[in-house]
Amino acid sequence: MGILRLTILIFFLSIVFMVPVDRVWAQPQLSHSTHKTPKVAPPIRVLSVKGKVVDLSLSAKVKPWTMRSKVADRLELRLEKGAETQIQLNPQMILTAYGDTDFEIPIIGWESRQFKQIKLKEGILRLQIRKPTFDFVFSTPFFEVHQPEGLWVYHVDKERALADILDLQGKLEVNILNSDDKVALKSGERISFRGVLEEGEIAYDLLLEGRKIPKGRWMEVQKITSQDHQNYSLEFERKRRDRELKAQAHHEQHNKINAICTKPVGDLGDCIWRKKKEGCIRMRCTADGIWKDSQVVQEGACDKMAGWTSAAKKCDY
Repeated sequence: MGILRLTILIFFLSIVFMVPVDRVWAQPQLSHSTHKTPKVAPPIRVLSVKGKVVDLSLSAKVKPWTMRSKVADRLELRLEKGAETQIQLNPQMILTAYGDTDFEIPIIGWESRQFKQIKLKEGILRLQIRKPTFDFVFSTPFFEVHQPEGLWVYHVDKERALADILDLQGKLEVNILNSDDKVALKSGERISFRGVLEEGEIAYDLLLEGRKIPKGRWMEVQKITSQDHQNYSLEFERKRRDRELKAQAHHEQHNKINAICTKPVGDLGDCIWRKKKEGCIRMRCTADGIWKDSQVVQEGACDKMAGWTSAAKKCDY
């Protein structure tokens, strides 16, 4: 009887508290999220620097812009007369700035490296977009453009209240700043906007909420000249750089034959600058063919030398 009672009790408890085996032993299911980790875009690259270019990206510090310069969350450059720099903003977009130019990209995404605006304050910028990967606005004191694919040159002369657009490749629609007044350009055309100066400053009609429209008007659309092509087309740029490289190679070969110092090649009185643990070191080529007379100089000197193609230059003292 005892065994019978125990069997009945076990049966009763199994009915009341029984948990299906598949629920007891089932393994927790991993969720398959569709969220993808955002890809970090390649960094902005400096492709070339010629002449004096100043980096104003850090408001508390002015630095020379060199081949080694890095871009963080904004970019602001000022180029002196005769200077030039080329920057790869992303694999599909290259920006070239010429002398007497001041421009900025106010906000740049840390990971995406995307931005919403390129602002040309004064001077000349050439913008090449092979394939748009995000939307942004190119703006000047006179007009703004939602940039498509193509190749364009923008010029702003604040002293004369004048702006030019050269369409070297592609189609473009340009809006007057804060206005529905627009013009359309196609490849091979150029147009100018002639503004108004009042007391030496660009004049605007003021609107509500602080908005303003530049006074002035569009000039007639014209054909791009052969001189424009020589100044800004990619083909002529490649030919110019080939000539510069050949001239540089010839110059370096001449220096190598007549050089006093070697590793690197240098003439008497030339200097080289190197970054070492103790700082930026300047060494001079002496009459016995040795780089010596080492001196610690300002750190910016080594940054400046990074933009030069030759290893040795005339001493700066």
